Amino acid sequence: MASLAASVASGAPAVRQPGSTRRLLLWFRNDLRVHDNYTVSEAARLIKSRQFAEVLPVYVFDPRNFIITPFGNPKTGGHRAQFLLESVADLKQQLRKLGSDLAVTVGKPEHILPGLLMGCPSSLVLTMEESTSEEKTVDAAVGVAGLGEWESRPA
Repeated sequence: MASLAASVASGAPAVRQPGSTRRLLLWFRNDLRVHDNYTVSEAARLIKSRQFAEVLPVYVFDPRNFIITPFGNPKTGGHRAQFLLESVADLKQQLRKLGSDLAVTVGKPEHILPGLLMGCPSSLVLTMEESTSEEKTVDAAVGVAGLGEWESRPA
């Protein structure tokens, strides 16, 4: 399995090449690991093959996941929220070990992600395919936001 570390070690660009605007946005959602992660491997392959000038790993804390449901319960409980925070922090640390990093933001992905691709007309959003109706609604909203190419893969 290719890795971001292997791409960097092989001389593939880890940062933007001058004059190039091809950006690969690696959107982490529920699969918060580097090892054995298809999207990480695919991002490394695309960078190594020089199809993209840079990769931007990102995690978006969507406030819709932290609301109180109509039944009066939190959609994400305290223990789950703590686990999520720890998992995102660990992902950030693992990516740093590979010479990368993780942009962590708060907001609706359909509002956040287009701003991360501003000025990059030739871009790709790479993420894992999600299966719930709420996640598919977010996928549709992100697609409508006009993010260019979009690729999601089954988890």
